[in-house]
Amino acid sequence: MAEPTRLHIDQVAERALLNALAVLPEKIFRKVVRRATNKAMTPVLKAARRLVSRRSGTLRKSLGKLTRVYPRRKTITTLVGPRSGYISPTSGSRAGEYGNILEHGAGPHEIILGKPLFLAGIGLIWGEKVMHPGTSPRPFLRPALSSNKAKAIGIFTKSVREGIEKETKALARKG
Repeated sequence: MAEPTRLHIDQVAERALLNALAVLPEKIFRKVVRRATNKAMTPVLKAARRLVSRRSGTLRKSLGKLTRVYPRRKTITTLVGPRSGYISPTSGSRAGEYGNILEHGAGPHEIILGKPLFLAGIGLIWGEKVMHPGTSPRPFLRPALSSNKAKAIGIFTKSVREGIEKETKALARKG
């Protein structure tokens, strides 16, 4: 399985910006960086929605972003991908279960059946086990990040600068 593509703050922000972030109180740092990472990943999410296979549309509809704060590690992460709890209202399928397989592909594997199984293109399968030939990767998340990396970095940097200015003015007003 391929290593996920990531953007680290120390790779994208210049030294002056990192120094400005370092002097902010922890609560304000989290607020500013959380907003900035969330905003920066919006073009990546939009590109992923454009690139994903539109077979049923369930995976496309399930794509979203989630920003998490890990205070002990002093890390803020924004994840882009299928939302794990999303269930298609029409088919009842869970896109989070097959988004990773679509992105990375799957090798040949054995499927053990407990009951008859319907496979698209093959039909109804009876028996105890069947050999699945695997699937080739059809990436949509990695190309979305690769093609929008510079844009995301620009949005992140601009948003952090604006956030720092806004929060410092608010701190100055408080006294």
